[in-house]
Amino acid sequence: MVTAARALSGHCFEKTLRFVCFSGEEQGLRGSCSYVGDLLRSGDLPEGVINADMVAYDTGTEDQVWITTGDGADSRPLAEACSSMVWAYGLDLLPSITTTMYGASDHLSFSGAGVPAVMVSHADPTSYPYIHSVGDQYRLLNPQFAREVTRLAVAAAAVLAVPVDSGTGGENFRLRFSGVRPNPFSGAADIRYVVPDGDTHRVIMRLYDVRGRLVRTLVDGDRAPGAHDVRWDGADARGNSVSPGVFFVRLEVGGQTTATKLLRVE
Repeated sequence: MVTAARALSGHCFEKTLRFVCFSGEEQGLRGSCSYVGDLLRSGDLPEGVINADMVAYDTGTEDQVWITTGDGADSRPLAEACSSMVWAYGLDLLPSITTTMYGASDHLSFSGAGVPAVMVSHADPTSYPYIHSVGDQYRLLNPQFAREVTRLAVAAAAVLAVPVDSGTGGENFRLRFSGVRPNPFSGAADIRYVVPDGDTHRVIMRLYDVRGRLVRTLVDGDRAPGAHDVRWDGADARGNSVSPGVFFVRLEVGGQTTATKLLRVE
């Protein structure tokens, strides 16, 4: 968690990101229940919660990640947004959205308060034979799988928080989106991005829906370093107008990738 927070600490977002660890889960979600109680009293509930729990057990099918929705709130859009990160960033995971309820995971404290919340975990986390025992040892875990699940959670949090240009120095030292206007939009949206310094680069920009399905390729060609704009008119690759909803844009230049979120409304 500390590494994830450090990775995002140098970026700016429209929304606040919080990284929180809870104790007392096995004793009845005591830590998260107390935390949510404080938020309810202060009126400072979050817009969504991504809970990483049981993310490192080597089941032999370690590419399978479950994204489990909470109860008491509509968590399906958040689950679909998390799932779409696999395709947006090329993660080595096979996501499945489930509604199986677990009575002892901290996302339930939030969903019970009406906050969309999901748990990301290895497939069927209750199948771990060493759960809450002295047999739970590092040698049984899969660090590579844990890394990929962490990347999924961090990417989803960053995209949903809406990255913005920090405006410091104006240097084109990294690939980035520098704005989507308007967002949300109903007709068309202008997407501005920055190509890193150096030679001319091949740029690929693809648009995906929340289920990770390719909607349209917006850019595929050489671009010089600097700022560029592309307009999406709300149509798919066949020219058909897409239904309102959340979409993700993935931008690739060389070995660098980044993504941002668009919301199309009526």
